[in-house]
Amino acid sequence: KRAEARAIFRREVDIWFGFSHPHVVRLFGACHIGRPFFLWSKLHEAALGVQYLHAREIVHGDLKGNNIVIGSDKKAKVTDFGLSSVASSEEQAHLISGAWHWLAPECLLDTNKRPTIAADVYSLGMCVIEALRVVEAAKLSQDSCHCLPWRVADRVVVKYHATHGTLPSRPTICEDGQWELIQRMCALDPAQRIKISTV
Repeated sequence: KRAEARAIFRREVDIWFGFSHPHVVRLFGACHIGRPFFLWSKLHEAALGVQYLHAREIVHGDLKGNNIVIGSDKKAKVTDFGLSSVASSEEQAHLISGAWHWLAPECLLDTNKRPTIAADVYSLGMCVIEALRVVEAAKLSQDSCHCLPWRVADRVVVKYHATHGTLPSRPTICEDGQWELIQRMCALDPAQRIKISTV
């Protein structure tokens, strides 16, 4: 299974290496060797980026795995600030990006509600689940292209579960302490979510 996972990884890397376009992020290197610590350190770096924004009273508003990249300095970077100041409704802003998988329940319930700092924390928690699903898929030699936080793609189903306080299923590689962190980041009540500085 490990050899099969490496083959899938290699195939995806080979495809990405072939891309050269000013509007596509260029891949400069890849490594199939890694540990969960590497993943968690990158997620922590992304949290530090979000903390920087929040300290300046900026809400990202569209946090998802695609908006966290690794820079040439090997540090995780938060990108795509297009919705930071323009997100006026879930219908307008998030239907375009399909980001309802990462949206906080209060944003799913009220289409006129602007994302908040607490909503960003929830979305970052969904990014953690997404990242764990990608690692889980690689370990199981499965395609990692469809590793959404919620296993279903239907917007109505995601909205129902999220607004009733249900979290996506726990990734099998997620340890108890890690799952507790995710639960605290993704509490149904925004006032009960941990602060980004605690993440």
